[in-house]
Amino acid sequence: MQTPRVFSSGLPSRLHLKTAVCLLLFLPLLITGCSLGLKSESQSPSAKDPLPSDLELADAVRQTVERHQAVDQAVAVALKQDISVAIKVTGFDRLRLKQIKQEVNDLIRQVVPREYTIHITTDKRIFRDLNQVSRDIAANDGIALPKTQDQLAKLNKDMHK
Repeated sequence: MQTPRVFSSGLPSRLHLKTAVCLLLFLPLLITGCSLGLKSESQSPSAKDPLPSDLELADAVRQTVERHQAVDQAVAVALKQDISVAIKVTGFDRLRLKQIKQEVNDLIRQVVPREYTIHITTDKRIFRDLNQVSRDIAANDGIALPKTQDQLAKLNKDMHK
């Protein structure tokens, strides 16, 4: 019987060969896959420019929405051609959220031009996050930084789920 050749590590040579082949095949795939994900994430925020927000329009929309009897509190952000509105509705009024959202949409349409897209939600998490976005924009003198724009885009998308 022949004994297998053993290298200095004490393992048979076939095992070294299989390990080397596996490393040569999978290591480049792993490196390529990880580096592709990092490139796309690092490029997207820097590709956007800071945008001015229409603070006066957002405030006018907020005040208009808060006049509705079922709305306890509202927050609004106007950026580009989008108006994002989150409202707090409590008590038995929560049983007719769909109707309230439609009435609020009609109120907003009376204040803003037709070319604006209106996003309305009664979700408590989105209300909190939109309030934070509104404060961030106000803290930057009405300028929406790229990070803030991304947050707002995600909130607008979440409003339509």
